[in-house]
Amino acid sequence: MILNTIDLCSNIFSNLKFAGACNVFLVSKEAKDTSLNIPSSRDSLLQLLGLLVLFVVILAACYFVTRWIASAGSGMVSASNIKVIETYKITTNKYIQIVKIAGEYMAIAISRDNITFLCKLDEENINTMPAKAMEFASFKDILAKVKNKKSDACDGVEDKVGEEDSEQYTDGEEEQ
Repeated sequence: MILNTIDLCSNIFSNLKFAGACNVFLVSKEAKDTSLNIPSSRDSLLQLLGLLVLFVVILAACYFVTRWIASAGSGMVSASNIKVIETYKITTNKYIQIVKIAGEYMAIAISRDNITFLCKLDEENINTMPAKAMEFASFKDILAKVKNKKSDACDGVEDKVGEEDSEQYTDGEEEQ
């Protein structure tokens, strides 16, 4: 039985070798008849420029569509009778808001599933002064601070290393 399996495998293998040789012959004959169409460098450059123009057009379209959607969304937000004065976050999904509705100030509690009226507020008790805007430092300023901290920390290390190196060199000079 093992010999029959070996014979079967050898027959399959020899048939595969013959089929492979035929394919190689057919491929080589077809290769002689056809020529390769290699695009010229001018055609490649034109294709590249076309793709770049298409890319710029797509970016511009994305920019203008994004601005259009933002302006359409802001139109829905602006209402003349309802205004959120201040929001204070209590926990992850719970907030207290001071809102002005039709000239009256109210405090409401907002959670994930419901909104609860807390109380009416007197206008003279509400501080409507805008909060101080947070000052954002530029990346350049932050990078300069980090560099200064690193240079200060490295100066101390370099001083210690420099002292150790000088001691080694003086020890080495004494030995010679």
